[in-house]
This record gives sequence, structure tokens and C-alpha cells, in this order.
Amino acid sequence: MPGPMGRRRTKDLELPPSMYRKRGRFYYGKAGIALGADFGQALRRYAELHGGSAGPGTFAEAVRLYTLDELPTKSAKTADEYERQLGTLVKVFGRCPLAGDSIRPKDVYDFLAARPRIAGAREKALLSAVWNFARRIGLTSAPNPCAGVRAPKARRTRYVTDLELGAAIDAADPMLAGFLELAYRTGQRPGDVLRMGRADVRDGALWVSQAKTGAKVRIAVVGPLEALLARLRTIYTVSSLYLIHNHRGQPMTLAAMQKRWDGVRGKIGADWQLRDLRAKAATDSAGGAQALLGHAAATTTDGYIRRVAGAVAQPIPRPISAPPSEGTK
Repeated sequence: MPGPMGRRRTKDLELPPSMYRKRGRFYYGKAGIALGADFGQALRRYAELHGGSAGPGTFAEAVRLYTLDELPTKSAKTADEYERQLGTLVKVFGRCPLAGDSIRPKDVYDFLAARPRIAGAREKALLSAVWNFARRIGLTSAPNPCAGVRAPKARRTRYVTDLELGAAIDAADPMLAGFLELAYRTGQRPGDVLRMGRADVRDGALWVSQAKTGAKVRIAVVGPLEALLARLRTIYTVSSLYLIHNHRGQPMTLAAMQKRWDGVRGKIGADWQLRDLRAKAATDSAGGAQALLGHAAATTTDGYIRRVAGAVAQPIPRPISAPPSEGTK
């Protein structure tokens, strides 16, 4: 990324083009236009000077600054999803001024009604996040128009049976079959499974650092998981740093694995998704599902279980009293 004089930037890589930091303050361009010491205010002033479609004081400007300031802190997958969702929000609300009530709760309700249920819920949540960001950096003091607007939560309720998972593993190529079983046995998200490396297996455990939350999980390498890891090493003769990889030893991308899965799913007529294996792992776990999934709260794990299959309940164990004898009232 070029610096103020066109040189390749070697520090402050998070700053946008032509913006630089000097003695704790931010500046723009060759003329060294002062932007101030506050990063949020500097980004706002940068947007005004740099031009572009984001007009001063509009929702589009807030999206522009949110993209510069917040998206770099997200995972690559989340950032990609947010960029698509922000594009939709700008088309609908981009020209609306941030001041006053140009975006009202009714407008948010109407937006939700016009969008697919799950997509709308996620876009509404991002609209709220952008508005709160705009309030934080001083672009607006208007209340968040999403406050009090309820959207249906995007939750899966699909439980994958043992028979369905077994059929998928039987129909898959060896590496896809290993990926499906590894995702189930560890209860991790597909992206985290693909990042697992041989170096993560140490001291009798598989060490996982979840990309989405940063949660750390250690999974004991015993029983079927131990056998699976040994089997993965024999699928391809080429050595690799990764547990799941292609025939050249290179890591598999989620898109590539999804393409393989789509082929198998069409062949066997499966209607479940890769992410449903995480809920199956939570439901099937005899105990310790919260630790396995890396959830901070037990209520999150309980929600997984209740949605897909319901918790396993035990019958009432106490004996029933004998009926009263004849003549006893």
C-alpha cells in the first residue's frame, strides 16, 4: 500500500492509501493535510478529502469508514460476508442522511419484509452495527433505527442421523470422507477443521484455535479420533503439514471442499449442510459438549441441542405407591 509520497508502505498497514501517521497524529496526501489525532475522526475527514460515492453525513459514508476501520479486524470469511451485506445496505439506505429520522424503525421493518428471512436478519444486525459505529466516531447522535426491531434469528434445526452421515462417508472420496468424520468427531467449524495441522496433534490432544471466536480447545486423541488421524496419514503418499489436504500436500480451501461435498450430496440426495455436523456433535456428545464446541456459555450449547433434536430426558425413577386397599378411602 503506498505511503504519502508513493512509496510502498512498510508500517501502519491498516491505514488507507495516502493516509499516514506522524507523532501520534494522522495526515493526508503529499501536502500533509492534518486529519487529527482521533482515528475515527481522521477516517471521516479522509473520506471527505479522498472523494468517492460516500457523501458527507450519509449512511454510505458510515459504511465506507466502517469498511476501513472494522472489517480488517474480522476473519476473512466474515469480512467477505459483510462486504456483500454492506453492498445491499448501501443500495437501500446509502443516500439517507445520518442526522434526524431519515431511517426509521418502520423502514427497517419494511426492509426485513422485502428480504429473505435469514439474509434480512443478518443484514439488519449489520445495519445496527454500522449505526453504532457511526455514533461512536461522532458521525451522528441520532438513535439507532434498529433498536426494538426484532428479526427472526437465523438458526439451523437440521439433525444429521448416523445413517445419513454413514451414507455420505461411504459415497465420498477418501479425503472428503476423512474431513466429514473429523468435523463430526471434533465438533469444529468446517474452516477450523481445514486449518488443523499435524503440529496441532501433541501431548495426546488435538489443539484447536477457533478463527471465529479465538476460543482454545484441546480434544483428547483417543479411540475413533486416534484411528482417524492415523488413517488420514495414509490417504496420500505425499507429506503435508495439514491433516486435510489435496494430493499435492496443499491445504484444501473451504470452497474446494464444498464443491466436493456438493457432488456427493447430489449423488445421495442429502439435504444437510457441512455446518450441521457441528450441531450433531453437540447433540451426540454424552458429556462435555460445551468444552468440545468451545462455547463460553452453557446456554449456547443447550440451544444447539434443543434446536436439532431436544435433550435426552430420563424417565421418572421413583416407584409408584401401591394402590389403597379395598375399603380405604
